[in-house]
Amino acid sequence: MTEGKLRAWISFPGAPYTQASAVKACGDVLLPLGWEIEEGDGSEAPVSQQLYLADYDLLPFEQLHPASFTPDSIKPLLPQLSSYPIRKSLIRKNYLASSLHAAQLKKGSNKRITPATWVFEATCADDLDELLMDDLYDVREALEKGEGKWFILKPAMADRGMGIRLFNSVDTLREIFDEFDAEDSDGESEQESEQGKEEGKTEEKEAERQTQEQEQTQKGEAERAYYQTASTVVMMSQLRHFVIQDYICDPFLVTPPGASQKHKFHLRAYVLAQGSLRVFLYDEILALFAPLPYAHPSSSPDGSGNLRAHLTNTCLQGATSFATVHLLDDLKDRLGGQAVLDDIKRQTNEVVAEAFSSAASAGRIHLQTWPHAWELFGVDLIVSNAEAGASPSVLLLEINAQPDFAQSGPELQGKIDQLFTRTLQITVLDQGTEAWSVGESRDRMTLSLDLTLSAGGW
Repeated sequence: MTEGKLRAWISFPGAPYTQASAVKACGDVLLPLGWEIEEGDGSEAPVSQQLYLADYDLLPFEQLHPASFTPDSIKPLLPQLSSYPIRKSLIRKNYLASSLHAAQLKKGSNKRITPATWVFEATCADDLDELLMDDLYDVREALEKGEGKWFILKPAMADRGMGIRLFNSVDTLREIFDEFDAEDSDGESEQESEQGKEEGKTEEKEAERQTQEQEQTQKGEAERAYYQTASTVVMMSQLRHFVIQDYICDPFLVTPPGASQKHKFHLRAYVLAQGSLRVFLYDEILALFAPLPYAHPSSSPDGSGNLRAHLTNTCLQGATSFATVHLLDDLKDRLGGQAVLDDIKRQTNEVVAEAFSSAASAGRIHLQTWPHAWELFGVDLIVSNAEAGASPSVLLLEINAQPDFAQSGPELQGKIDQLFTRTLQITVLDQGTEAWSVGESRDRMTLSLDLTLSAGGW
């Protein structure tokens, strides 16, 4: 590297879509200004970079703690990091729910930006009876009334649709827990069996034992790969933290291009959080559709609903006869016109601002915002159907760190390229951010939130 050059290091191993957009943005924004760009291969980050744009696990947080810089260091000279060191209150469903609930209590407000949510811990199916008498009392009471209410169960730290289930009775919830518990038991039985076979073996059979262990490891890796692609079963003892939410049985439905019936969809909004704390909403919002036409969950033969009609996660969709990811703007007429589209966008911006504000107000234990750090998040929201004469309502589902940009598809990669370009302009160069008002949109970025958080000296 040439001495005195500004240097950017980019490394997203295993995510070529993200890597390509990040590299292109750096080439378009930083290279003309004399920066040197280095692409990483998944190894440790090199020292003395001015920009680390990389996977969370590769970022050198220990070396770049704000306390290591002198008070008179100015922002343009601080090395920029593309992730916050801690953001549990945003990206873990149980922490997010707790943060939102605490903020709601502080404000004395009854307004929810998410469906009603219950947070609990469980390590085995036997925990359920006690939970239904305590943490999940309201859920049990609603189910026992027999009013046809549905709930959705989600592991707090799983992604890609793993462990998500719908239920409308205590018995169905027990069956779900038994299913997850059985996965634990099967794994334990196999391990105990292996240990039993090893007892009493002589040293001469040590080589054979090692071979068996290698085969078992390969089998386990194959099973994990299968569950990541073909199943949503999870092991309770490995997850422990769960949330239950009211299931929106009456979502706002749209007939996507290429389909003949109405499908459920969710919004994927890309959000940039910067420093302590500004939050920007990327105006190019996506609509991700379920692969099957929507039907009420009670309409299936077993009364549990076909998950492929309800889950809009692109990782679970498989082959479809139509594209499942679209720009929300392109669906204007299908949504009901410009007024509906504008209202959905307005509500999305408000929900994003409220979510990040609530996480920030919960304290610095579970959200540490460094002045030279920033991060792109994928925010998922659901649009519920409106009562007659009212507008659809936008509710928050979850917030994802290091979102899978590839789900946008090759046709929309230009939009992701633009997202990274605007991110670098705002964070690294601080271009065009003077006197930016909350709610104002500039070049496809809307300032959703502008806070000044206490930073404990930095």
